[in-house]
Amino acid sequence: MIIAKPLLSWVPPRVEYSLTPIAKDFLREISYVIEWGQLHFEQIVKGRK
Repeated sequence: MIIAKPLLSWVPPRVEYSLTPIAKDFLREISYVIEWGQLHFEQIVKGRK
């Protein structure tokens, strides 16, 4: 599970979403891909033309 969605018994009913530990771990890893994309953005855009 990536997103935790506990149903809270409030009136009115409410849901709070949060990332699970595995999702937080994934975000740390994917941040390197995001950083790479930002560093090479100009080359990526030029390559699309």
